Amino acid sequence: GCVHHDVAAADRQPRICVSESEALVPKGLALASQAWLAQDREGRSRAPSDCPAARFNPEPIVVFVVQEGERNFVDQRLLMESLKANEQVESRRLTLRELNACMRLVPTDGVDYSRGLNALLTLDVLAADDNTTTTGPPRIECRYASVFYFRSTYDINDFHVGPEFTWKTRETLERSSAIKSPSLLVQLCGMK
Repeated sequence: GCVHHDVAAADRQPRICVSESEALVPKGLALASQAWLAQDREGRSRAPSDCPAARFNPEPIVVFVVQEGERNFVDQRLLMESLKANEQVESRRLTLRELNACMRLVPTDGVDYSRGLNALLTLDVLAADDNTTTTGPPRIECRYASVFYFRSTYDINDFHVGPEFTWKTRETLERSSAIKSPSLLVQLCGMK
């Protein structure tokens, strides 16, 4: 629920509802990330075989899946900052095009999940503390994705950007063990 604040109780004015989503959404994303990690804490703390140990960061990240060229990102930044400051969970904003370029499903414990479900999904992403953009090449980390928070793909037009890879990218996200918010079924119910 939301918190109601009396504007002017003496005047019997209507109460204004103040949303708590800026705190509750990051808390929910952090809990989902913790639940994902708890499924196999030991296995998910090891670098995948295709990732050099020096580049591996064992802390999973939450990925905000966003639209190409999105300009309405202030609310997303607030959620991301709250997620980091209050829940100590890092996140990244990535489009389907960016995900297609930097993600891969990885085999675990000798089992190749690349054709099945529940595969671990790794991303090559810019390190959060990277400050080498002017002094050298960027520092890229290999990270597991624990949660995909969809801020796009609610509209069929999101897949017209590059149909040759957008559908495949979404399918790969669905095949991963990462938690999806909302689920594909919920998104399909709202798709127009």
